Amino acid sequence: MTIKKKLSSTVRKVKISRFRTYKKLGFLGHRHTVDKMAKSAFCILLGLTTLSLFYLPPSENVNPISSVIETTQTPQPPQPIPLNTDTIHEDLGDDPVQSDTDNLLIELEKLVVKGSLNMTSYMLEKGEALSTLLKRANIDKDAHAPIIDGFSLLINLHSLQPSMTFMVFTELNGNFKGISLQNKNGEVVAVIKEDEGIYTPLSHEGRVEIKNIRITGSIERTFSGSAEKAGLPKALIAQITNALDGEVDFSTFREGDTFDVIFEQKTTAGGLELGEKKILYIGLNIGKKQIHRYAWTDNSGTELFFNPNGQSAEKELLKRPIKGRPRTSSPYGWRNHPVLMARIFHSGVDLAIAQGTPIVAGGDGVITQLGRKGAYGKYIRIRHSNGYQTAYGHMNGYKSGLKVGSKVKRGDVIGYIGQTGRATGPHLHYEVWKDGKTVNPFGNYVLIAKQLKEDNLEKFQKYAEIIHPDFKKHLIGTMAPVPPHKPVFDTQLSSQSTQK
Repeated sequence: MTIKKKLSSTVRKVKISRFRTYKKLGFLGHRHTVDKMAKSAFCILLGLTTLSLFYLPPSENVNPISSVIETTQTPQPPQPIPLNTDTIHEDLGDDPVQSDTDNLLIELEKLVVKGSLNMTSYMLEKGEALSTLLKRANIDKDAHAPIIDGFSLLINLHSLQPSMTFMVFTELNGNFKGISLQNKNGEVVAVIKEDEGIYTPLSHEGRVEIKNIRITGSIERTFSGSAEKAGLPKALIAQITNALDGEVDFSTFREGDTFDVIFEQKTTAGGLELGEKKILYIGLNIGKKQIHRYAWTDNSGTELFFNPNGQSAEKELLKRPIKGRPRTSSPYGWRNHPVLMARIFHSGVDLAIAQGTPIVAGGDGVITQLGRKGAYGKYIRIRHSNGYQTAYGHMNGYKSGLKVGSKVKRGDVIGYIGQTGRATGPHLHYEVWKDGKTVNPFGNYVLIAKQLKEDNLEKFQKYAEIIHPDFKKHLIGTMAPVPPHKPVFDTQLSSQSTQK
């Protein structure tokens, strides 16, 4: 830990200690006034001491020479004063901050793991203040001031950034119990509501443990069903199918094909899983085809999946730009229109799913149209690179903040499933355009997007070798044998190994 971090941590602990002392003395509502009085008293005392040094007259009956001789004959060596850090402020009834506050938060986390307490995550949006997030989290207004006051003791509220995630703890009846934030460098800061109705701020460093978990298995019927049975969370299965959409047809898996997945998981001391799990490696063995993909963030800050040779087979467009598993209710091409009752050409595909399901951008691009468009209802059109465009119709609504000219990334939520315009039920009408003409959205639009070279390639391969013990076999085209079904928790993969 650097000197700056140590000083910051010490200052924060002093603030918390003072806060808890005032709380136990009953001065919590007047601590700002007490602080001002203490500062004024200190300044007066310092001034009087300074004046006494300059203006206090020496004693007339004291011989300065004899005084010096006397002191040199009877020296008094300084005696060390014992200091027990566990009993600091004992006269004020103040407990050691770290051990006490640790127990408060860890206890809440354990209750969430047991299911006797609820925890909901809220991500800070762009331009959103903490007070707005508290309102969005439906926290009682009376708690807003002490929560903001508590966090202001721990962090600079102006340093909060979009995508920071707050975790709100509530009892099963909805009563507020606490709110925490994983700050930078693995530190957790929180404000906990104790039984007495007092809001206590706390902080602790190094409480978040990062583990790499490896799960392997064999296909029995489908990839998703087999992976879930092996212990892979549903959210990660969706990440995998989204990452390899356009490169892998998951309907071609056969019994006996294998998968090998490594993902990162952050866990608190109380066993509470933090944030979204992150895929680090995807290995698939489909018949004679072997796929090895390692997640790697390039110099531009974009995370892509690379093969062992440093090539990213990045898809141009998503085939099903929906956060869910839609049903294809109408394919691309000629059809009998269900409303017009006539045979007309269908310029896109209809993906049916429950109303309100998030719709995502099919690729990186710029929004060129946003608004109602006749039979399409609420409509968005996005311009991509290489002459591609995508269009999204019958939407129920748009993601707040979007407008014509907004830039979006592949996978960003842009709206929600609806049935506006000419539609018989909730679905997405999805179109893909190439050089001004519609094409089948289910076509394969894949290209080699990047090739890592020289230093970047060397760094990537060193990282990949740490992530997977069989990387060298992957590099030469040999896939390691995969044990079936049961998840394997690889304790040798440490959190430090994932540093890029």
